[in-house]
Amino acid sequence: MSINGAAAAPVVAQLADDLSGTEFGVIVADRGARLIEIRSAQHRLITDLEEHGIAVGRRFAEETTGNNSVGTAYELRAGVVVRGEEHFLEALRGYVCYGHPVINPLTRRVEGVISVVSLAPGDNPLLAPYIGSGCSRLRADGVAAGCGAVPCGGSTGTCPVRRWR
Repeated sequence: MSINGAAAAPVVAQLADDLSGTEFGVIVADRGARLIEIRSAQHRLITDLEEHGIAVGRRFAEETTGNNSVGTAYELRAGVVVRGEEHFLEALRGYVCYGHPVINPLTRRVEGVISVVSLAPGDNPLLAPYIGSGCSRLRADGVAAGCGAVPCGGSTGTCPVRRWR
């Protein structure tokens, strides 16, 4: 089961809140590299992303959009940073993006990707480990384990991810 937007919401909200005083936004993609959520306290960033075709429902797999933080993190199964001109699509070259896959610890399947994006030159090396910690929180909450619409442990108090960690 792919990242569930409702189940991931608390972690994504925390990431977005942490970045609220900055020029950064958070993008979440599902197992198919389709964007399921975009958040930023900066209205200008949201508007700019939408004007460049970065919108919920759009697929950002490497095979369709080339080098980008969602598709490349998905393909490499590792955190990536894609700066400005490193993007394949010209429309994305005005952004710096950090992407990190959410990997199901039981199946080892990539369940989605979290990306933090900024208008270039918004490079910050601290974002790479920060996004990795967000993905770890998703795994710890059981979101990537396919536990349904709420994080694991919601009503039953059990979580297969925590059992296997």
